[in-house]
Formats: sequence, C-alpha cells, structure tokens
Amino acid sequence: MKKIKMLLAAIACIAISASAMAQGAVDLDKMSKEERKAYEAKQDSIEHAAAVDALKSGNWMVIVEQRDGKILSEREKTINFLIVENGETILFQTGSNSSGGNNTMGGVTVDAKLKADKTKIEEKKNGEVKAKYEGSGTYMNCRVQVKLSKEDGYAEISLSDNRCSAYVDLRGTLMPLNKGKVRVGKMFVPTGSGKWSASM
Repeated sequence: MKKIKMLLAAIACIAISASAMAQGAVDLDKMSKEERKAYEAKQDSIEHAAAVDALKSGNWMVIVEQRDGKILSEREKTINFLIVENGETILFQTGSNSSGGNNTMGGVTVDAKLKADKTKIEEKKNGEVKAKYEGSGTYMNCRVQVKLSKEDGYAEISLSDNRCSAYVDLRGTLMPLNKGKVRVGKMFVPTGSGKWSASM
C-alpha cells in the first residue's frame, strides 16, 4: 500500500510539473520538496535526451562552465565554448573577456575539419554516452573525448592538440547547436612558437 501511495504521489508530481511547464510558468518556491525533485528529474531527463540527439546529429555545442577546474564567470561563458557542426568541423575558443590574446578576447580561436572515420559515439546501457573525434586544421590537430552524464546534459570534455601538446579539460552542458549563443573572436594566427596552450 505504501508503494502504491508513493507511486501515485510521484505521478501527481509529474502531472503538476507538466501542467506548470505547459502554462509556461514554474515557481519552484511554491512546490513541495517532492514536487521540486520530480520536476528537476524530468528537466534533467529532457536535457539528457536533447544532448544525446544533438551528439548523434553532429550539431552540438558546449558553453564552458569550467575550464581546467576553474569555474568561469557568466561573462566568460559566452566566449569559452566548443562547437561541432554537421559532424564535419570543430570550433574551439577560450577567452577571459579581455582584449588580449590571439583572438582579441584573451584567448584563442581555432578550428579543424573532423575525420569522419575517426568519429565514434557509444551509448551505454546505463544511459552514459561517450564520443570520440579527431580533427585536422591549419593550427590544430586535435583529439576530443566527450563523456555525457547518464542523468542530464552535463558533459566532461578532454581536448588535446597533437601538434603542440596542448591539453584542456572542459565541463558544461551539451546542447543542440541552435540553443546557445556565443561570441566568436578572431581566428588564431600563430606567433612565436605557434603554441596556443599558453593562452588558456
């Protein structure tokens, strides 16, 4: 009987959450702890499904929330990102919201053409998704590994550049390409050794 009551309560929470979403207004403060938990779980599930679909379509982006363990400010997030478009190209940018750096945003902006035969997406039974990419461009020969959370759209990304031994860890929400807005700086023009790792 207790299990049935819990199931009915969960269904009621989801129904309330769905109703609130349909009306376009959700006030988490007015929800009970159980309703809020059910609503957040539903939102996480929606984010996860959207992220998986975006990965499979080859059109996705991650607006970076953490770079090498450093939590970025809201202003920095729009200039720190990784984009994959049409499963063919990758665009990576770092920035610090200053006017310096190779891209005039305190960082670097580099791109590469993805090697189709090196792209691999693996969906595990527990919901976790892993993807691997390799790309080659004028200023970047990269390997990218993506690990998508099994619960939501949060992704951990490792990007390494074979040419100059640059390496960076990124964390943020993976989303369809058309869902985020970023500011793209000037494309990287190498100076000195040509290494872009020092700018990150």
